[in-house]
Amino acid sequence: MPPHCFQEAEDAFSSLQKTRRNQAVVICGESGAGKTETTKLMLHYLAVVSKRQSARDAKLKGTTQHSGPTIAERMVASNPLLEAFGNAKTLRNDNSSRFGKFTRFDFERNSSTINGGHIENLLLEKVRVVEQSKGERNYHIFYQLCAAAKAGKLPGQAGKAFTPDASSHVYSKTCTSVDDMDDAEEFDATVAALDALGVKGSELEAIFRAAAAVYVLGDVDFAEDGDGSRVVTQAPLDTAASLLGVDSAKLAQALCTRVRDVAGEGGVRDIVTTQNTPEEASTLRHALAKATFSRLFDWLVQRANKAFDKSDQSQFIGILDIFGFEDMATNGFEQVFINTTNEQLQKVFNDLVFE
Repeated sequence: MPPHCFQEAEDAFSSLQKTRRNQAVVICGESGAGKTETTKLMLHYLAVVSKRQSARDAKLKGTTQHSGPTIAERMVASNPLLEAFGNAKTLRNDNSSRFGKFTRFDFERNSSTINGGHIENLLLEKVRVVEQSKGERNYHIFYQLCAAAKAGKLPGQAGKAFTPDASSHVYSKTCTSVDDMDDAEEFDATVAALDALGVKGSELEAIFRAAAAVYVLGDVDFAEDGDGSRVVTQAPLDTAASLLGVDSAKLAQALCTRVRDVAGEGGVRDIVTTQNTPEEASTLRHALAKATFSRLFDWLVQRANKAFDKSDQSQFIGILDIFGFEDMATNGFEQVFINTTNEQLQKVFNDLVFE
């Protein structure tokens, strides 16, 4: 019965075949409305229909269709990875997407065969890394890694950084569990998705090390020291520094002081070092955690694209999935962008409907 996401996907697919014009599907709605699930269903539908149509075309031409997972199927298989690092439990949704994405299926010219694809991410909710509202969780990956450490599935330094009890860490203590979600099973799905994309060995270890470094940075605390501050929780600082591959003392110095390059008399530039208060040092710690996680997420998306972005983008069907309007207890600068983007999308939607 209409409206149905399969029908919308079929309309886009049919229109592409008939008109050879690029197609775009915009999925919008308030938080918890089901945008991410709808996107996954549409991507799955397009993958299945394209594979079936390609098989028919190959049969008519008397050629053999390639065996193994198709590019579209690999794109669908990347969903657990993006959900682990980009989704979280909110008050409205246990698996809420906290980033926007534009997923593109590229088709061979004058063909129904998908020959590539690309995922573009935007507006990752970085503030969630360091602060969550009561009853909400941080990103799923942190709890998955805690469960993996408890089960002995996380070797090396990352395994030591993640304790089985997520409530004992600052960045995950607000809420630790989700009904009907097994973090240990979700971790296995995340690893399987990484494996499908060819991420193994040292790359896999580096991902977990970076996530662990972000996680333990939240446990680094500061106290007054004269006009400045000093680290009072040395163990998590040493762990974070080791995971990041930097010197512990230099990391402490970078958090407790700030260096400015200022113009002096006669154009001479002076390097001025000042002490940070405990509050300023704490803000810097949060900034480092957010920046590290954001760059890790961007790298994961780029790494996923490397596995299936192989086309010349001659024709495509694109699906935009962006999370809804936000009004949080603490609103970061990204909330301005999120809400502005939603205002623009809502305007486009209204224009199309009333036309």
